[in-house]
Amino acid sequence: TLPPEVSIIRVPSLVAGEHHVRWHAARLPLPRIDGGFLTAVAMTACALPHQLFGRPSVVLATGPRFSNFLAGRWLARLFGAKLVLQYRDEWTVQTPLFVQATADDRAEEARCLARADLVAFVSEAKRAAYREALPQLDARKAVVIPNGWDPYFHAKAENDTRHLQALKGRFTLTYTGRWHASLAPLLETIERLLDRRPDLADALSLVIVGDQLAINAALFREFERRRPGTLMAMPAVAPKVAIEIQRESSALLLVNDHSYDGVVPLKTFDYACSARPILVFGSSGGAAPIIRELGAGMAVDVGDVDGFAVAIDAMRSADPAIWDTPARRRWASANRRTDLNHRFMQLIADL
Repeated sequence: TLPPEVSIIRVPSLVAGEHHVRWHAARLPLPRIDGGFLTAVAMTACALPHQLFGRPSVVLATGPRFSNFLAGRWLARLFGAKLVLQYRDEWTVQTPLFVQATADDRAEEARCLARADLVAFVSEAKRAAYREALPQLDARKAVVIPNGWDPYFHAKAENDTRHLQALKGRFTLTYTGRWHASLAPLLETIERLLDRRPDLADALSLVIVGDQLAINAALFREFERRRPGTLMAMPAVAPKVAIEIQRESSALLLVNDHSYDGVVPLKTFDYACSARPILVFGSSGGAAPIIRELGAGMAVDVGDVDGFAVAIDAMRSADPAIWDTPARRRWASANRRTDLNHRFMQLIADL
């Protein structure tokens, strides 16, 4: 979707590939940085010659990987440009499992924040966590730009599709996407629910769309062996197809089992664009208070079988229209990615 007038400069894989970085890191006493110190060096070296197209006034670095922040800082200094940092996930504060956080990372992050002219976080709780942990972060520079949802794919999605035709007549609870950890707590909760409520055995179907971790694929096979016909696992599909499946579903499942409320799953935004009720599994992430406040669904704690049963019964019996609230519509409208990007670009332009 990038217009042709946008120049894209790619670091050659021979220079910045993982094998190259590992080979050198084993032999040189380099700083241990998320994404690789040599990756930051390679990005900087590849970008420098392109100032011939015009010296940039702003360098925007987005992470993870946070080697991007190092390259951004170096380039901003070399070009005499403003530096904008975009935290899509955390670095050394509330560090997610897929991000490295060593003493080198902590030192480099402090340098990056000290040099930055604008720092964007994707949730208010992420910004609050950083301001508490790193008081040197200038509050005037820290802004919140949520991830939002992309109208492009919703416009492409068709209506009156039949992806779930085989489950017609059943209450379909659908999760679209790839979960980064074990889904055993979810499957155990549903199995305990079915033990208590045999009436749901032929009425409830769990639909999971997307290529999952090997551990979850194995869990699916075992679950299907014990509860044949309850789980439909589908491979990854195009974004527009995932949205079509969401529209066909009776309710949408949002796994929200995160370390703290600063993590708002991306699906929160896409799900809000649907008119379907949302069942939030887990109250620790940032999606639970949002969905409750919007009246768009219900949230239950991980392992809460009784709460899960209450939510399923409420969503099966109520008019689906009650979950499509005016507050939900307003929130979805306010979180269109196109509008959020325009706001972000304006903040950058104001520098």
